Amino acid sequence: MGRCSSKPCCDISDVTTLSENRLISVQPIVDEKLAPTPPTLRRDDIISDISMFKKVDSYAAKAPKSTELSLQNLSRYLSKASKSNLGRVRAFYYWICHHVELSSIPVKTIYGYLKGYGYNPTKPFKYAHSTNHAWNAVHVVGQWCLIDCTLGAGTVDEEGHYIREFENFYFLTDPDQLISTHFPYMEKSRKESRPWQLLQKPVTLQAFSKHVNRTITAFKWSVELVSHSEAVIPVTLSVTVFLKGTSRTLYNVLARLTDINGKILKRYTLVQNPDHNLFSVRVRPPKVGKFRLTVFGSTDQNDTTLHEVVSYVLRCRQTEPIVYLYPKHLGIWRSRSDYQDYGFEPGADSPMIISPRDGDLELTIPTRKDFPVTCRVTHSESKIKDIENYILLEKAENFLKIRGHLPEKGFYKLQIFCKSDFGSYVPVLLFLIDCTRGAMFNALPFPVMYSSATEFHCQLIEPLVRELPEESSINIRFRSSDIIKAVVNGRRIEKGNDNIWRSTVRTHTAGGSLRIAGTNELKGRYWVLWEFTIVKGPNSIVLEDILTARSNTSHPPMTQRSDNQSTQRRPKHTSRIKEKTIVIKK
Repeated sequence: MGRCSSKPCCDISDVTTLSENRLISVQPIVDEKLAPTPPTLRRDDIISDISMFKKVDSYAAKAPKSTELSLQNLSRYLSKASKSNLGRVRAFYYWICHHVELSSIPVKTIYGYLKGYGYNPTKPFKYAHSTNHAWNAVHVVGQWCLIDCTLGAGTVDEEGHYIREFENFYFLTDPDQLISTHFPYMEKSRKESRPWQLLQKPVTLQAFSKHVNRTITAFKWSVELVSHSEAVIPVTLSVTVFLKGTSRTLYNVLARLTDINGKILKRYTLVQNPDHNLFSVRVRPPKVGKFRLTVFGSTDQNDTTLHEVVSYVLRCRQTEPIVYLYPKHLGIWRSRSDYQDYGFEPGADSPMIISPRDGDLELTIPTRKDFPVTCRVTHSESKIKDIENYILLEKAENFLKIRGHLPEKGFYKLQIFCKSDFGSYVPVLLFLIDCTRGAMFNALPFPVMYSSATEFHCQLIEPLVRELPEESSINIRFRSSDIIKAVVNGRRIEKGNDNIWRSTVRTHTAGGSLRIAGTNELKGRYWVLWEFTIVKGPNSIVLEDILTARSNTSHPPMTQRSDNQSTQRRPKHTSRIKEKTIVIKK
């Protein structure tokens, strides 16, 4: 944020010596023939590369101490920095920004309103308010240009501390950029002040107050505010803000939501990257009231220092009866950009947000080759033990099928892991499962699934629950073209013409298990595909009803086990995403 105060940044008077605080106040020089008109050249047209001032900056930095004894000596010295007016103005700008606490430079001093430290977009500027800042217009390269030596010398941080830091942005700033934070108002005359905006279409003070305060970073990176240009956003239930990098690729985009007291509210924002260099920030405020949404980012993929891009005030009028948190996640919600290299078809990563009806999830992901794969699911707030048992993953020759019996309302994070060239499993696809509208009633975990079921491309049709009632008739059906022979607890079952294996078995007393096994060799070893638990008691009747109701549904589970039948919750080498220390910079 820029430095500002309730008083003008300089007094206009003749000063011939420099005081201890090095305040320069000079009589502005304005040629009445040079009327304030919008410039025809933009800053980038005038300054092709900031390094063009390298010699001028070096010359100004070497100004002898003797030049500080009088304004005339300093002016005479700096005027020799260049033969052009542009170079001389640069020399004065550089020297002032590095030596002076508060300053303006000769030509035209402009007074007005600054969206600086302490700026509150919910309290708009009014002409009855005193101006709080001053900056300058200089006439170079045949046109009026704007500079601000005060902000060019340093800034004020969030705690109100002044930080000296030279900033090139405020040297010949384009008028359509400076108007984001600077509004001229002099001699209490709107008519006389309006031309000094140097815009073809000057804005009103009301419009200036409404427009969002775009940061220097946003202008440097040419960030386009696609959806919201006003600083205060009304919110009903939720809001999604879109922004886009136009000249530079954005990385590590992060959103921070705080209350009016500055307390950070975690897991109420969701950052996505729906298209190249286009980002969306979805916010679900926890209650009615005012909040601040700040978006940060970087243009270096490996840079952990994030810079503020834009900040809004959210005025929430209504929320959901229950506002569920988003699952824990570091960074942007998106799949790996190279997911196709692992064997997935284009478009396999979309839609990223899936909203199953009543918690009954069925997701088909197209693939173009066979490869090792597993998955992991987490709930944002669930305390259910072994939540992954409610997700079933099956693999066919050209797709993955993921089915879920999601037992609780809220959001679920679903990750698909693939084996890398180094042998470890890495997260490749990412999905957000939205069950805020409803979860599955009486949801039961899927059967234990062994890695051999995935290897043989088996799809379990029924039963789709882990616990089976004792002493009951159970229909068994699964599909596989790879399996040659199959058994249920050692009893052979037959395959039909449609590659579906069928059998009806009767369960034993509670405490035992039921296993389905198969082999892809005529004289080969049988491998366990699925395992069920036999239970007794009142639940048996309920389970039997559930089995009957779901007998016509199709598809399988995902709690893999290795070939030696040991439970494998996730691959041993599944990589854990290391959290980076993020530095946020204003």
